[in-house]
Amino acid sequence: MKKAIETIYTESLRLTLQNQLSTMTEFLPVWEHQVRVTALAGTLARELRLDVKKVKLAAALHDLGKFTWPRELFYKPNKFLTEKDWNIIFAHPRKSVEIIEEFNGHSSYLSTGNPSVCDIILFHHEKPDGNGYYRITDLPPETVILSVADIFEACSSNRSYRVALPARVAIELAVKDFKDYLGNNVKLIKDILHTSIQSSSWKKKPSKKK
Repeated sequence: MKKAIETIYTESLRLTLQNQLSTMTEFLPVWEHQVRVTALAGTLARELRLDVKKVKLAAALHDLGKFTWPRELFYKPNKFLTEKDWNIIFAHPRKSVEIIEEFNGHSSYLSTGNPSVCDIILFHHEKPDGNGYYRITDLPPETVILSVADIFEACSSNRSYRVALPARVAIELAVKDFKDYLGNNVKLIKDILHTSIQSSSWKKKPSKKK
């Protein structure tokens, strides 16, 4: 019974946030990114026998922190970003977790476990070599899968500062920093990424925002 209530509660959180954020046209490109990352991360998690529900929930909420950004940051080209701008960008995973915990009251499902949903979100810009936002090296596979999906979607989509990269390039960039970590799963992941970009859901209008 406790597990059923927890499931209903976390699903309610996800749907409530979806409904609220998807109505904000200012943030529509960010929301569309989260939707595609969620689908892709779920597929990767299923093929790698990870906790699909946990990965998809983390993916659906991973960029909530961006919804606190000042409006102008969404339109500013990277070459014009200031140190203050970069600090805001680097803080968005932590901000995402803060929003979830404030909204959710530290739900045991979202905030506990190894890893927890919040852990997966917090570390989704980390690299196994420590070259990430927070310099974390001990990464759970769920976080790595979310990172791969996040990078691939970003690279294969239009951005304010560039057009979408070719599929081949996007795939290589998505796995580049994780090859040693993923080992024999690299080919499987590349195949999944290649298949996903052929789907109709991946065909989208150019985005003018980050």
